Amino acid sequence: MNNNTKIPIGLFGDSYMLEQIKYMLKQFPSFHPYYFKCHSGNIKKIWVAARDELEAGLFFDYDSFLEINSLPKHIPLHFLHPSVSSLYRTLYMNKRILRTVDLVSIDSLSELSVKRLFKEIGFSGAVKIVSVSLNHNEVLKQHYSNIKEAEEPLVLTARNNVYHSIECLQKDLIYPTDQDMIVALERSLLSTESRRKKEHQAVVGYIKITKGNPKLIEAFSSLVEGHLIEVTSSDYILTSKRGIFERVTQGYKFLPLISGNEDAAIHMGIGFHASNKQAGIYSKIALEHALAFKESACYVVREDQSVFGPIAFGAPATYHTIVTNSEAIKEAKEVGMTAVHMDRLKAFLSRKEAKHFTAHDFASVSEITLRSAHRILLKWQDANLVVIAGQEKTSFKGRPKVIYSFK
Repeated sequence: MNNNTKIPIGLFGDSYMLEQIKYMLKQFPSFHPYYFKCHSGNIKKIWVAARDELEAGLFFDYDSFLEINSLPKHIPLHFLHPSVSSLYRTLYMNKRILRTVDLVSIDSLSELSVKRLFKEIGFSGAVKIVSVSLNHNEVLKQHYSNIKEAEEPLVLTARNNVYHSIECLQKDLIYPTDQDMIVALERSLLSTESRRKKEHQAVVGYIKITKGNPKLIEAFSSLVEGHLIEVTSSDYILTSKRGIFERVTQGYKFLPLISGNEDAAIHMGIGFHASNKQAGIYSKIALEHALAFKESACYVVREDQSVFGPIAFGAPATYHTIVTNSEAIKEAKEVGMTAVHMDRLKAFLSRKEAKHFTAHDFASVSEITLRSAHRILLKWQDANLVVIAGQEKTSFKGRPKVIYSFK
């Protein structure tokens, strides 16, 4: 996907959380992230310089969020709220300390959910909650008030500046879980203007079932509120809307009734576009990618001709397809390889976040012999599709490995 078609989102927080969110963003190919290392003291200056380039903002520090949320807003702003699962993980990490403390003071979570959790784990000490809406100084004051009469207190906070400011021997940070980050990113995505415009895009799916019960396809069609046409006993065409499809698949992470069904072999090609006709063309391109797998697979080709997949059955990658380029198809066929296999190599590079590959990489991805890989790569060079980027020396005898890249 071209960066011009991606949704720019600003991520504001400390270096630790910015590193953590990078892994989760791989599941959100629609975003083009901008990272801002900041705190409540410098957030306004950073925000003013960055806001015009963004379509959404996600904050990891609550005081920074309050600072910016008080200003006139032209884009949706979100805060990464920790959940009860975050607290549960923190308590598990502090289980030895919990046996000795007589009071726990906690901020950033609701009183009802916190006390229910402490009751479930059988904690016999006191639990005191600090209000979510307080500013930095008020939170500190409330924590000190909570622990002043305790002999062995424990302070748990989700606010980085509170953690570093409070003077308590036993304290810990409540870090958001992966699921908390996913929920926050999903909420941010759904709030953007670009995403709302795509809500009603046409979805056309071309589906082939070679093994399994066709009723799985019918049931999936009902879930996405789609219209299903049976072309043959094994070929189906599904139409729906993008917003519904993305919600049912949980943002391309899950295909209900199909994911995890090892008894079925179902290949799905999904096309997105404002035009039903163009979405149908893209669905056939996406199906070519899915059919490169022996087992079930699903690929998506979006309105900008970018490919995303395989979804729900493995770690997805995003890359721009060359299948829609007729000259590339012709050149690839002339040198003995289909454009789909070339795209599989590009997907491999996308997952590795790399630009270079070797003949060994190509042979492994394409499931061909090393000798065939060398022969095809030589033809690709002659056709001006790839270039030699360098050589990789090895510790073993023999010639160094040649490193290639797409021109």
